[in-house]
Amino acid sequence: MLEVIKRKYDYETMQFVAGVFGGKIHAASRSKLNNRDIWEIKYTSQKAYTVLKQIYPYLKAQKRVADICIEFQDRYWQGPMTTEVSQTRRAIGAKYNALLRSYHLKWRSHYGK
Repeated sequence: MLEVIKRKYDYETMQFVAGVFGGKIHAASRSKLNNRDIWEIKYTSQKAYTVLKQIYPYLKAQKRVADICIEFQDRYWQGPMTTEVSQTRRAIGAKYNALLRSYHLKWRSHYGK
């Protein structure tokens, strides 16, 4: 499942993001280093893909990660499945998972695979 999460200390910035892309602002866990409030908006699946495509031209540090996520969504992900995943698709998913792990990220599946 593709997730885009935005966290900020500044609530007004989060209101702007929510106004542009939609979503609800939630209080996130407080920072261990700083006891300030942190606000979060989370987008998942197709909404995350839409947000990622819209912000892609403005990304700098995370552009390669965005490339991997967009490619995964375009070429691999077809939505939740009720049947067993084939070995071929598992191998493709493992490739994307390895790429994301190289950036200290992970691919989460509803099925734990």
